[in-house]
Amino acid sequence: AESHAATGVPPSRYKLVVFDECHHVHKKHPYHAVAISIRGASSPRSRILGLTATLSYEVGSEKLEAAVQTLKAALGARLITADRPELRAGGYHAAERVADLRIEPRGGVPPSERDHSSVKEDFWARVDVGAASPFAQNLARCVALLEASLPDFVSPLRTENCGDWVGFAGARPLLADFYEALRVLVVSFEEAEDAASLLLKMSDASADEETWSPDARAAIASFVGGLSEDWPRFAQLKTVLREELDRRGESFCGVVFVQQRVTTRIVRYVVGADAALAKDIVSPRVIHAGTPPSEDVATLRAFAAGESNLLIATNKAEEGMDLPKGSVVVCFDEVLTPVSLAQSRGRARQERSEFIVLRQREDRTVRDLEAVERHQADVIARDPLFSVHIERAWPQRTIHHVLEAASHLAARGDEPADAAAALRRLLGADAVAAADAQGRSAVHFAAKHATKRVEALRILLLADDAAPAAAVRRTRDGKTPLLLAASRGRVDAVAALLAALPGDGDDAAPEVRRALQVAAAAGSATCCRLLLARGLETPRDALDVATAAALRGGLGGDGALMVATRREHSDAAAALLAAGCDSTEIDACLHAAAGRGSEALVEALLEAGGDAGKRMGDPRTTAVALASRAGHAGVLRLLLKDARGAAAAGDGDGWGRTPLHEAVFHLRLDAIRELLLQQGPGALSARDADDATPLHVACYWTKGRAARPSAKAIADKILELLLDVADPAQLDAKDGQGCAPLERAARADGDQIFWVARFL
Repeated sequence: AESHAATGVPPSRYKLVVFDECHHVHKKHPYHAVAISIRGASSPRSRILGLTATLSYEVGSEKLEAAVQTLKAALGARLITADRPELRAGGYHAAERVADLRIEPRGGVPPSERDHSSVKEDFWARVDVGAASPFAQNLARCVALLEASLPDFVSPLRTENCGDWVGFAGARPLLADFYEALRVLVVSFEEAEDAASLLLKMSDASADEETWSPDARAAIASFVGGLSEDWPRFAQLKTVLREELDRRGESFCGVVFVQQRVTTRIVRYVVGADAALAKDIVSPRVIHAGTPPSEDVATLRAFAAGESNLLIATNKAEEGMDLPKGSVVVCFDEVLTPVSLAQSRGRARQERSEFIVLRQREDRTVRDLEAVERHQADVIARDPLFSVHIERAWPQRTIHHVLEAASHLAARGDEPADAAAALRRLLGADAVAAADAQGRSAVHFAAKHATKRVEALRILLLADDAAPAAAVRRTRDGKTPLLLAASRGRVDAVAALLAALPGDGDDAAPEVRRALQVAAAAGSATCCRLLLARGLETPRDALDVATAAALRGGLGGDGALMVATRREHSDAAAALLAAGCDSTEIDACLHAAAGRGSEALVEALLEAGGDAGKRMGDPRTTAVALASRAGHAGVLRLLLKDARGAAAAGDGDGWGRTPLHEAVFHLRLDAIRELLLQQGPGALSARDADDATPLHVACYWTKGRAARPSAKAIADKILELLLDVADPAQLDAKDGQGCAPLERAARADGDQIFWVARFL
């Protein structure tokens, strides 16, 4: 099907087309495009055979019957089915079984209050007012303490999609594990406390890293130490496997279906941690969307050869994979559709096999799904011979039908104008411009996925009588096709959409500015240049609050240059700087880049006229001070080469602290060396608002903050460096409390013997 969609081979070439799992024709799938091309062929059409275990994903009776009629219309087919003797003769023994329900009471947010479209926002709203579960409150608190331990770290939790959180943890495995546990809890409406707890229990990451504050380590030790490993659903799973192992012996062949790939890891950990199961479970394997095809093939071969007797999989293994006959199939999570029920149950094909469901939705129980199957059987039983005229092939023309039709016309290689005219004739102008309940049109989808559909996008824009409006038409959540294309760096789509806008661009200018901001966030320099070419007065146009709230990633009211700087997209920033930016914004971005340690951005901003010595924010800090505080020695070196940056090296901020004070306080040894090379020993005479010199600040580190061995070792090196360059007057200088550095060291709590000895 994918090959046909890519090459556009004429359907008349085939005498017979077989659709395995033909229920996929209902949704966005290569089957859909093939069905359109076969039903629309002017030459004698191919014969079609569709095979499926269930006809539709729909649950309600009316929706089911409508879906069945659409399926028949798409394939031009009638319905027939195997009878029970045929099924039994073919080895399908579980088809007549009723699922064995072993379900513990559900927790989390009541089903009536769950809104899947705002699951993340609702979770944080509950946390903010203390209405979340105690487990959720404690987990959120631990994550907040971990984030607070990282200087200048920007939390992604409230602005980014849940699935992207782990990527922001970088090379911090402890934070990544807590982000993953929090994601599991959020998307389950606080129901999956068991999975989140076990995910943290199985973590190899240590909280004793020097990265984390004492408060974070203490909170994590208390929280993780109090988590239980005994959860009803996992205990029931182990009981099921144990019973089946005892009954089947060496013929045991089990499959556990889960919804999320992270759950495959947790289930394998639970099975491996149980000594009684581990001795009988042979090499449990996993299959999910992240496992490569070659690994899937190796897993299935091992499973068929008996080298593994337990498979833990997501719905990727439900269809299209030749699994051995299972003796027990366990649905660990809810079964959501009739298709999933039929496919998962169909894997239990041994004689007297077991099919067990451990959890179900209250509004869509397993019994409801089994009733749908019985209703499908009734629909088949009363189905007459069916025929349909080509013009009625798609009685329900959704935006996906429009998009697939445009893609098919694009694959034929016709001129865009001719293809657009054909699309209007085939579907009608109203269908081309139609939108779904969320306000999304076919143009939105084509722009979003323009890597494969840019030609279809051009055809859709030509076919839409209101093409300029279509390019910037907003969905209910405020996204336009131009915004979607820019946020993903789809250069060809952005060019096509800009070409559809009116020449003057006055009405579209606000949407172009929004697109410029998200293009900067995506780091697409080419998209930024295309958008700037529309004649924007300046790339730093501010956004109103309503517009900012609708932007992907929660970019707020920052200008495009600041967004590119915060995301460290140097190419996009260079494109924006080339267009000309306000000096105030350049200075603000220089501060942000210095704090993040991006040398390429700092160099570009300095060349654009950025002032390294300008004081900004509270407490009126310079870029030199921010780089010193964060310990970015390479950035600091660049800033000190600038005349204004070098002059600011000795200036204090609103609290009187010089960059050297900041570097000493935060234990930034490389930054201290750079500052001393530039300023010389005289920098040790600078005083802050407490009349303390950097030498006084160095002694502060004996008081608790250097309790960790690694931090104390750095503090020792810093003190040794400062004492090597200090003169007698600096050694005897008194601070605001009348203490010399030696007295500070002697009075400090902790092990100060080495430091006192160095002074003496």
